[in-house]
Amino acid sequence: VQLSAKNFQLQSENQKLLAQVASLQDSLRTKEALTGMSANNPQNDLQVVLVNTIGFDSVQDSILLDRGSDDGILENMPVIDSEKVLYGKVVAVYKNYSKAMLISDESSIVNVKIQDSDIAKPPIYGAVKGSGNRSCYLDLVPNESEINSGQVLVTSALEGVFPKDLLVGKITAPSKNDQRPFQTAKIEPFFNMQKDGKLFIITNYKSE
Repeated sequence: VQLSAKNFQLQSENQKLLAQVASLQDSLRTKEALTGMSANNPQNDLQVVLVNTIGFDSVQDSILLDRGSDDGILENMPVIDSEKVLYGKVVAVYKNYSKAMLISDESSIVNVKIQDSDIAKPPIYGAVKGSGNRSCYLDLVPNESEINSGQVLVTSALEGVFPKDLLVGKITAPSKNDQRPFQTAKIEPFFNMQKDGKLFIITNYKSE
């Protein structure tokens, strides 16, 4: 009986220690996310709210976040991570949580600019469209424009929803067809659903 009681006490203490470790790990991830955001937003141009991912819908390519209307969250607010990688935008807001559509959702369209090492060249614009299952592709790039694998895509802010220069993805396979007015490309989006779940909602962006 004494041995059984002792085992029960040890199990209880072990569970408490595990809970403390989990809490410390979460605090560390929060601190790292805040530090990263501060480093990537030195001028504090973006006002953000730290949120946790509490659910993922693979069918609709959407995520649930633990902040809602009580925290000042509104529809169409952009969702990013600490490295200013674009995840998507808020599409539904409830009292204590909200739903965000990822840029890979089939109804998502994000206007982008293709970064080039030669700043003297005129900018090339296109649109990243979601194709579901956490994948996207580049569309609406004029056929006369030259695009290459490895080029990085950033938001252009032309649609008035996302601030400019948020990281979107990189080109992996351009595709040109002379029978079409625009060329397309496969891209690798930068957002990562396997990360620690610490994201940020931008609360102060409004298109001019």
